[in-house]
Amino acid sequence: MHAIIGIAISLLKQENFKKFYCMVFKSIKRLIRKYQADIIQNKIAAGRKICFENTAEEIAFRYMPGEIGAIGKYFARYYGRNEFEIGFDSTSVVMGIMEGRIISNSRYERYHLIEGKYRKQTIRTLNANKQFVIG
Repeated sequence: MHAIIGIAISLLKQENFKKFYCMVFKSIKRLIRKYQADIIQNKIAAGRKICFENTAEEIAFRYMPGEIGAIGKYFARYYGRNEFEIGFDSTSVVMGIMEGRIISNSRYERYHLIEGKYRKQTIRTLNANKQFVIG
């Protein structure tokens, strides 16, 4: 009986340790994300070229500063697609700045060659002949 109680207590301690570890890991991850967002924002504000990606949407951005006093241009690449210009007020750009991570220029240049997971998913639809009637 005591052995069973001892095993139950040790499992409970391990479960609490897992919860504590997840909580600490998530808070560290959040701090790193905020730090990266600050770096991206500071480089854009300073008018420096920077490449960053939003891993949730699988899109990479390149900021090219404009002339003095002019707004710079943003270019984007999805996995498996070519580069295109995107507006500075796009939600993808804002999410990329706030939750993105900095990438190298060489990774951005070969970003369209990388195969993504998000865009590769297929969507299942119902057959048009199978219709349900609510009665």
